[in-house]
Amino acid sequence: MPVPFRRVLAGLAVAALAGCAGTSTTAPDGASPTPGTGASALPSASSVASPTPGDDAMAGRSGDVPEGPAPDGLEALVPGNNVDADRINLILAGDGFPSDEEFRAIAEQYVGWDGTAQPIDLDGRVAADPGDAVMAEVGLFGIDPYRSSRDLFNVWIAYDAPIPEGLPSFNNATAEQEPFDLPHQSIVLLRAGDLGDLTTSVSGIDNAWVGVEEPADAGEDPFANSFVSLDLSYPVADQRLIAHELGHALFGLLDEYIGEDGIPGNEGRPSLWPVCAQDRETAEAWWGDLVGEVDPAIETYLDAMAEAGFPVSEDMAAEMREQVTVGYVDNGCYGDEGTYRPTQESLMNHNFPALGAVNRRHAENVLALFSGGLD
Repeated sequence: MPVPFRRVLAGLAVAALAGCAGTSTTAPDGASPTPGTGASALPSASSVASPTPGDDAMAGRSGDVPEGPAPDGLEALVPGNNVDADRINLILAGDGFPSDEEFRAIAEQYVGWDGTAQPIDLDGRVAADPGDAVMAEVGLFGIDPYRSSRDLFNVWIAYDAPIPEGLPSFNNATAEQEPFDLPHQSIVLLRAGDLGDLTTSVSGIDNAWVGVEEPADAGEDPFANSFVSLDLSYPVADQRLIAHELGHALFGLLDEYIGEDGIPGNEGRPSLWPVCAQDRETAEAWWGDLVGEVDPAIETYLDAMAEAGFPVSEDMAAEMREQVTVGYVDNGCYGDEGTYRPTQESLMNHNFPALGAVNRRHAENVLALFSGGLD
């Protein structure tokens, strides 16, 4: 569910583009949230297969760029990083974890670099033995277009991040405030705690491409930062939040909550590209060419679930495709009656495992600004 547009965190007033409380809940006795709102599972699956690994240790990499050393204060979270490559530098920092080992394990689970669905045990963590899995879930890089664009990312982990006071505002930090000397960086601060202590995740408002129809080079600091809260007693419940918050921080995408889920003061948000249209005429102009399109990320997700041994039923799969088919859906983006959004569900609504074709087109236009190669 949404959280207040203006919030106070750690004594700071936070202006956020969007905030999302985890929509999944702890799954008792092996039960699991539905595929559209959180981790996915069909406990009746007869067997559990190990995730299919990448072709080699450099899964997701073209092989054209050699691995380089990590910058000061960072370690590589995935193979093949190179600071000289034309890539987005995604940095995961942690707070509230009992140990560095625990932080890294959750960071790796949330990132899901190999793009497969991970086997999840009763504790909501990647199962050490796939035979102990009761469900499966994808990480950030199991959801397109992140999955198909892994070569455009360096992914780092910061165990002792010198997070400046300005960063928790989730706006773009100034060059003097950025804790790491890297271009195109976006920091995700994972904060662990008990469920009662953690209620929201948020991203900054200063992405360079919010409402921009034709993304263009915006220099070395176009991205915002994110804060993702998670419950260590069942971390998979919050796993898709990182993909949602980075939808804001990297691409400037908007929350699509319907009006009745809105927050006082946010109803009737004005038209804002690419998915929040104030009237039917605007909606037709913005995404009329995509009506009827289904984001193929749904098929990637369904395939991943099947490969992990937890296939989604045919009826549920059909419903998921329908929910992400582009059309003209009444209300959305905190809008009042008469506003439109393109799909019933998306990653930017209730953490559905697909952006939807309209959001995806915009995200891919941003990603196209990066080559992944050496300058």
